[in-house]
Amino acid sequence: MQYERTTLSNGLRLLVAPMPGMRSASISFFFTVGSRYESHTNAGISHYIEHMLFKGSEKYPNAKLISEAIEGVGGVFNASTGKELTHYSARVPGEQASLVLDVLADMVHHSLFDPVEIEKERSVIIEELSSTHDDPQEWVGLLIDEAMWPQLPLGRDDAGYIETVSNMQRQQMLDFLAEFYRPNSLIISVAGNIDSVCIVEKCKRLFSTWEPGQHGAWAKCLPPADTSPIVLIEKETEQVNLCLGTLGIAYS
Repeated sequence: MQYERTTLSNGLRLLVAPMPGMRSASISFFFTVGSRYESHTNAGISHYIEHMLFKGSEKYPNAKLISEAIEGVGGVFNASTGKELTHYSARVPGEQASLVLDVLADMVHHSLFDPVEIEKERSVIIEELSSTHDDPQEWVGLLIDEAMWPQLPLGRDDAGYIETVSNMQRQQMLDFLAEFYRPNSLIISVAGNIDSVCIVEKCKRLFSTWEPGQHGAWAKCLPPADTSPIVLIEKETEQVNLCLGTLGIAYS
């Protein structure tokens, strides 16, 4: 596939791939931050922030307006938090790509973090964490990480712990956002029925005044040599869920 790469003066990377045969356009924002960048005391903050960006921004002050701005023009949108990336995406009719870029830009750059919404979302995330332990098939995938990297960022749920989420404060989120949500930490990709020149110019108008900043690094997570080789959780279920893990070959 042919694509064009543009890097703005503030470090933001933009990948554009026109696909004239398509009717739709897909837009993705990748921030190079995830749960691996968190400490034990703020575990889950990346995932919490991901949830909060959908709850209101300067131009779209609540979740309903954000949803209407994207779904109202025939689009769908989603987000996910991983170990090293946080991803925001939307798929819309090609002629609406510019509008949806406006919405996503306002979400990631001018989110409100309304205290009332923070408390509402706290309950949602705690319920997510609790439900994971009710699903052995999902839980066993987390247990293998805990066995490989005990007490390390790679060994915990990306959503954190109930204890850390319960105590997360608004200012913590704003401080984390200020450090890691920077243009030089952002990669935007747009593919589909688009005009690449218009998309590049649109992104320059939206993001060129956004100041870059220092991006923190993750801590090394080498598997400890004295790790217990097995973790067992007993539940009254009809099936056993088993996960095996071992060291692999380095990418180099």
